[in-house]
Amino acid sequence: MNLDQGTLELIELHNFFAETRYGQALAKNIRYGRYKPAYWSNEKWERVLGPDVNNLKHLLHVLLSTKKFLETEKKFSPRDYSLFSLSAITHDWGEAIVGDVISDLKTDAEERRELIAFREVVSKVLGIYKKDYRKMITCLEEIVFCHCEPLDYNYDLHLVFKKTIEELIAENTALRAWRQAKKYPREASRLRWITLNVFVYLPNLLNNAEKFLSIRKFFSANKKTITEIFTAMPAETFEHYNYDPAEKTQKIAMFEKTKNLWLESRYAE
Repeated sequence: MNLDQGTLELIELHNFFAETRYGQALAKNIRYGRYKPAYWSNEKWERVLGPDVNNLKHLLHVLLSTKKFLETEKKFSPRDYSLFSLSAITHDWGEAIVGDVISDLKTDAEERRELIAFREVVSKVLGIYKKDYRKMITCLEEIVFCHCEPLDYNYDLHLVFKKTIEELIAENTALRAWRQAKKYPREASRLRWITLNVFVYLPNLLNNAEKFLSIRKFFSANKKTITEIFTAMPAETFEHYNYDPAEKTQKIAMFEKTKNLWLESRYAE
């Protein structure tokens, strides 16, 4: 991947952030933690599932994935490109203080605490950084935490970032978990649980597939595995939700609905 000057500058910002106490805190944290076998180290978790499950490396992974998305779509302005890219490399800074909470379990109060923490980290890190990004922070908050005003072509930047770019990244991690489950029989059920819990949100991509070539390419490259996930998911995987019968019932219903949507879509053909 060829890196433009703006991306190189954001990688430099990321490297600066990584040396702060906030960056060091994220480096020690994992994502998708509730699925990890207790006897696996964080390092093994990352080796099996890739950089997306390390809280710090996830930021760089999202930046490079965002760049690929924007270059594929070719429909966003230079300003949008800059805002998306800065959002990608900073969006989880607040988690250095409040920790990572699985998005579908995150409450409004937790979202608010993360926003407050995000503001604190941004103020302290960007306040001493050599390049002034602070004038972009207001719209950055709108992209990461709430809804922006739609642009002329009716794209809500928050929804594009959260429901398309980040969703594609999550789906790819879930695909990797499904494939890795075949290599780790003892841990297979927990790895498939990641896949299950991510793939119930596939409608986010199905609803936007006509808008974005990136989604259609994702479906084309992975349709065989996606169909396998929906037709071969072991029933025992749902038992991981036994701690909360309401969530279990909800996820079973979501999975069946999404399965039908996928199998009836033209992308599954």
